[in-house]
Amino acid sequence: MRPSENIEKLIKNINIETNTKTEKAVLVDVTEAFEKSKNTKSAIIQPSIWRIIMKSNITKLATAAVIIVAALIGINQFSGRIGITSVGWADVSANIENAKSVTWKSTSIEKGNSTIYRFMFLEPCFIRIEEPDGKVVISDSEQEKTLIIDQMSKTAAVRYTQPKMFNYYKFFSDFLNMRGLSVKVIGTRQIHGKHAIGFNLEPPKGNDGYYGVMENNELIISYEIVFWVDPETKLPTLVEQSLVGAEGRIVNTVYDEILFDAELDQSLFSLEVPDGYKLQYDSNLDDRMKSAVTMNQILKVCMIYDNQHGQWPDSLQELGLPDIDVSRYIYLKPDAQPDDSTIVLYEAYERWENGINVGFGNYRVQFIEDETEFQKLLERK
Repeated sequence: MRPSENIEKLIKNINIETNTKTEKAVLVDVTEAFEKSKNTKSAIIQPSIWRIIMKSNITKLATAAVIIVAALIGINQFSGRIGITSVGWADVSANIENAKSVTWKSTSIEKGNSTIYRFMFLEPCFIRIEEPDGKVVISDSEQEKTLIIDQMSKTAAVRYTQPKMFNYYKFFSDFLNMRGLSVKVIGTRQIHGKHAIGFNLEPPKGNDGYYGVMENNELIISYEIVFWVDPETKLPTLVEQSLVGAEGRIVNTVYDEILFDAELDQSLFSLEVPDGYKLQYDSNLDDRMKSAVTMNQILKVCMIYDNQHGQWPDSLQELGLPDIDVSRYIYLKPDAQPDDSTIVLYEAYERWENGINVGFGNYRVQFIEDETEFQKLLERK
């Protein structure tokens, strides 16, 4: 039903005695006012509405009609300007997926202290992270290599890339197809002088009832994240995230200055050591990174095995990995579907030194320095 038909029906249902000619005249006037409102700011339409009231001989009818059309104008102005009725999370997801690049500033606040990072991502595989201490981290996921530049000491290091580095690349898209993700619209607000729609996203909890773990392996008991979306571009302009740990740690992070499909110079992602920088080499760190990449490969094959057989393999030998020495790793077959706090793989060791790489049920690899923390995680299995 067209808006003008709605207006006509509502006016005819009003219990006011009048004649057909007057009723028709008022209906034409208010319908024209409403149609103009679709492409006009409501402040401009208001004088026209009052002129309709003043011209009409049947004040009650005119007033009732204007109240109806004013309500409809309000709805039209709100939905047209804000886009809240026309923007869904599916629209946002599709636009994020189609973006070829994205940059943003990340500000994390914990115990009153703020830490600022800047991120640049360029399809298909490039990452640049500018850290607060002046370091710049550049990664290429296809080469599995990372260049770390220390602008203070004028030194550089080339490393194999830890798989978890690429979780940064997936910050936005990780939310797109997350199983069990709950999304709801929470309203609108002004962001940088423009209206934005808020989407509250609640990630699913793990089998243990928690949302996951923080960097210090503290379990997350509360996770809130809101994507504020521009209704015109249907892309995030601001993201607010709050994490609360089981031991009381609270981290609030704001992702701002978000820009999709920006023209990024390819040289920003070069893995060549800049002129004037000294290349450093750390064999222990290099071995650790290589091992982490290997473990990530093992976990990916486990994922494929699980999809094909409905369970994890009984041993790593079942995976048939001729180029990998699986005896270097301890494999723990999960009894049920594991989550991000379930250890399924770790480096074999005789004596704890600087730490070991540990693989979790969500196919993530993390380096753990503290043996006590490792044992606590191991006991949760």
